[in-house]
Amino acid sequence: MQLFVIGGTGYIGSVVCERLLADGHVLRGLARSDTAAAQLSEAGVQPVPGAMGDVDVIGNEAAASDGVVQIATGGFLVQALETVSEALATTDTVLAALAGAGKPYIYTAGTGAWLDTGLAFPERVVSEADPPTPPHFYVHFNEIIMKLLNSEDVWTVVPTPGQLYGRGGGYIGPIARMSLNIRADRKSVV
Repeated sequence: MQLFVIGGTGYIGSVVCERLLADGHVLRGLARSDTAAAQLSEAGVQPVPGAMGDVDVIGNEAAASDGVVQIATGGFLVQALETVSEALATTDTVLAALAGAGKPYIYTAGTGAWLDTGLAFPERVVSEADPPTPPHFYVHFNEIIMKLLNSEDVWTVVPTPGQLYGRGGGYIGPIARMSLNIRADRKSVV
């Protein structure tokens, strides 16, 4: 399949692209900078100049693809507040471009969209029937996720991975390394 990827240079997105390429897919990826374009090219993804919210670019690429894989959500924590309109416009554009085409739109969210789970309420299990309960900086995810889940003319998939860490450690990495230091040295700087 030829897939259009939004967020292919990020922590999760770079690994997703690697896997999709290994499975034989052809990828075109949105590149908001020369650095991102170089990263995508180096990974084997054809860069497409543009950014979230560039509705003409996103609409054309989505329509020309066999499906869209979006890993970018507009920023981490408070950064997401700066890109609300771009995030909403991107979702609306992809949904419009794929309407009735039978093509998949995979939008990676995260368990943070259901903030009343995990440490606070570890026994709570969520499903597609549960409305998102995001923190204030992700409140627009509620609108996006509900649009995706309620779309009747686009095949949507919303994976919601939990805490992630790996090659680069992710944001959970420093906490894990601190725990390893405590175990090894019985001390750590917090």
